[in-house]
Amino acid sequence: MTDTPRHVHTSQGGTPETSDVIFRFPAAGADKDSGHVSLRVPKGPFSDATQYWDGLEKKSDLPRVSAFDLLALPQLVQNVTLCEFVDQRIRIRFVGTGIVEEIGEDTTGLYLDEMPDMGAVQDRAFKCTRSRQAYFLESLPVTWTSKDFITYSTLGLPLVGQDGEIAQIAFLMIFN
Repeated sequence: MTDTPRHVHTSQGGTPETSDVIFRFPAAGADKDSGHVSLRVPKGPFSDATQYWDGLEKKSDLPRVSAFDLLALPQLVQNVTLCEFVDQRIRIRFVGTGIVEEIGEDTTGLYLDEMPDMGAVQDRAFKCTRSRQAYFLESLPVTWTSKDFITYSTLGLPLVGQDGEIAQIAFLMIFN
């Protein structure tokens, strides 16, 4: 990592309260001077979560699972789902109460491949694992619950285990 700032605020024509925040991270597998990727997230909960994640103790290029504390951002925990990789499958380890209220069920302990219409979510999680990069997506349709009239925005933040491989992904979800 370089000593340069890892994020900058940009207004994109908005007010400071509505501006996006751009985070720059080293590209997966790149040396510290060669390549970076950018992640643009709206100012507020998504930038708060990204800044917290980026400040955690790292193993190689990503924050450690052991450094991640769900209670570190108490105003966001109700909108967090924590998934873990178990034998090439993805199990939901934790679902915040705000998500349970929005979708009408607690999916803690379930595997994504056992749930209906979770293919796209599972594909994004595996892509996050392969790329070793956080991601942000806006206004996605909710296809995996009976409340398919709502949309959500999500931030996926990968976390590594002792071996340096991605062991969990923390998802912050805000429903629209």
